[in-house]
Amino acid sequence: MSKTISIKVSIASNDKVSALFILKTLINTGWNPMVNRLINYLPEDDNDLYNWTNEKISIDHMFEIIKKKEQKKESIGIDLYWKDSGVGVSLLITNSYELSFNLDINRRYIDENTHILDFNWYAMKIIPALCELCHVTKYSFEYYY
Repeated sequence: MSKTISIKVSIASNDKVSALFILKTLINTGWNPMVNRLINYLPEDDNDLYNWTNEKISIDHMFEIIKKKEQKKESIGIDLYWKDSGVGVSLLITNSYELSFNLDINRRYIDENTHILDFNWYAMKIIPALCELCHVTKYSFEYYY
């Protein structure tokens, strides 16, 4: 059975925060886009096809791709991993100040037997970092079977 679990975050549009700045802030707080020297991301000129690419590129090169995508008003997507835990998210940023953190990489559960997700763990790793950066107008958790 497939599950879709995510945290949706809205940022005040008058904050004018770039996707690159959001990503750099998350990296500085413990998230890492690289695993086994590979970065999984949405390539330039993806045209909302969501053809994720997993390749060996530097973080600086990734930043350049994000800058270009932002200039073209393309959706930005990148996988991020929390420190050395193996737990990760697929982050999607639209140009309408909406962030979607899909909690789909080695999910962290309160109880492995019942598969109750530890939303608090994710919220504490994401929301405070964003609140330091900009005005978060709303966030919500979504869980679909």
